[in-house]
Amino acid sequence: VGSGMFVLCGLIARTNAGPATCLSWIISGFAACLSGLCYAEMSCAFPAQEGSSYVYTKHTMGEWFGVMAGACLTLEYGMSGAAVARSWGDKAARWLHTDLGVDNNSMGWTWFLTSDLGSNVFACLISVVTVALLAGGVKESKQVTNVMTALKIVLVVFMIVAGLFLMDTSNLTPFIPPELGMAGVARGATSSFFGYLGYDEVCCVAGEAINPRRDIPRAVLYTLSILSVLYVVAAFVLVGMQPWEEISAESGFPEAFRYNGWGWAAQIAAAGEVITLPVVVLICLMAQPRLQYALAKDGLLPKLFSEVDSTGNLKKGTIVAGSVMILVATFVPFQYIDDLISAGILVAFNMTDSAVILVRYVPSLTCMETKVEQSMRYDLDDTLSLLKRHLIIFHGLSFCFGMLAKHGGGGINGYGVGVCTILACLGVGIFHRVLQMAKYNNTLHKPITNHHEHVHITKHNGDKVEAKEEEDDEEEEEEEEPYFQTPFVPYLPCLGAFVNWYLIAQLELSGLFFLVIYLGAATLFYFTYGVKHSRLLKKQRQHKQRHLEEYEESMSPSGVGENGEKADDEEDYNYGGYDDNYLLRTISLPKTEYRATHMNT
Repeated sequence: VGSGMFVLCGLIARTNAGPATCLSWIISGFAACLSGLCYAEMSCAFPAQEGSSYVYTKHTMGEWFGVMAGACLTLEYGMSGAAVARSWGDKAARWLHTDLGVDNNSMGWTWFLTSDLGSNVFACLISVVTVALLAGGVKESKQVTNVMTALKIVLVVFMIVAGLFLMDTSNLTPFIPPELGMAGVARGATSSFFGYLGYDEVCCVAGEAINPRRDIPRAVLYTLSILSVLYVVAAFVLVGMQPWEEISAESGFPEAFRYNGWGWAAQIAAAGEVITLPVVVLICLMAQPRLQYALAKDGLLPKLFSEVDSTGNLKKGTIVAGSVMILVATFVPFQYIDDLISAGILVAFNMTDSAVILVRYVPSLTCMETKVEQSMRYDLDDTLSLLKRHLIIFHGLSFCFGMLAKHGGGGINGYGVGVCTILACLGVGIFHRVLQMAKYNNTLHKPITNHHEHVHITKHNGDKVEAKEEEDDEEEEEEEEPYFQTPFVPYLPCLGAFVNWYLIAQLELSGLFFLVIYLGAATLFYFTYGVKHSRLLKKQRQHKQRHLEEYEESMSPSGVGENGEKADDEEDYNYGGYDDNYLLRTISLPKTEYRATHMNT
């Protein structure tokens, strides 16, 4: 609970949705809940692994997609901290001038703090303090965190209850102003999505949880439920307190109280925002060094970011990330980075939605100890590749539909209706194709959710496979507690992805342009630095070289390797079954060459 409550409610009401601001929060909350259910399952599929969407995407879709997810998470963790710091700086300057009566004309330094030069020294100061605390190894205790969170919730409840006494129903009509329309409501939903960011950060620090399979899903779902109720009710109360044309875009509730003559309530709201908001900056930045650590351990960032000092703190990574945050918070206004952050994390959410479908119906990604015949692996690999391609097409069509609905020229009419209808039909066709393939995989090989089970393929005849499930005798009596699973897969993840792409399309073209530039820069960095230093790609090259050497040995006239072992020994070609990087490792080999290296002579 931070800038979403203290800044975005007023900003969206003033510039996008008017009295229908609560609808914007409902739409964005619906999208957040759809993806939140996917995050809840993925946190159980990969328990105690820090990195959130980066880890999920890397294991299911490949390393490049993982890097893209990591870049989007950087927008959420590092850049959102800068955005919150900037909004806090604007509020602090306004609080000094309005509530404490500091005269800008009599004090030159205060004039600089509230100038229109684009810089904000207050934002710089709070960012420097935050970076210094994290770099010095200061870890806020559970008690302090709970106290600060409780203060914020008390403040929000106070603003809502007090605002109810000042509501005027005339301020709610027309509920959707004609000059704003539903397009403004949808645009506000994209901006308001920033307020829901943070629940996925729980997954980024899942390694700290005592029982991640039980606690992480609960934390995600409880957080989303509480936030959704608070945001919708607060937005409804705010637009009822004051005509939407006069609501402050920077300090909504304090100015609304002042508009109704409740100066004391305005002072409490303004002071509470200034006191409680800095802890949000600290929490946002805290996850960024951990994300950088996960990337650096995989060789995708310099080793600097994985260095841990004697106190167990990621000091160097924190300083680098904090320096960037300080610059952005000081010189970039909040409204210029709000949409970019929302769009970036929506892309990361779409990757997580797709990861759920892949993890649920491709057992090799969830059952690391499964051993199957080689021919069975080919079928799974081919089906997985086809499923991925159809998911990519579905994402592309969903984005195109949203773009045409928003930027189709004068609204959806005439030619735009025809194109959107065609795209919608194609999207439905792809959606059903994904369903069919998912059901095929689920029937072909049932996913295993119990680590004590092992599946041995005993017979393979065409498309008919007989599998025998066995359990460890020693663990037979101990049943693992079932973990959370996303309902209605793949319906719900696909719906979540469609809504997310629609929200992204509500951005102005300039915002989409900057997002493309940002992701393009991340891609360029990956192919210039990451490919050379990636630990995964190094393993792929080693496996490829080993496979080729064994193939050459198997083609020798004697048919006997250097160690006197027969080349057609099945064990020589079974490298321990599936592992978490098996599918990624095989991508680097052409299909015919890969099969040749595993073929019995």
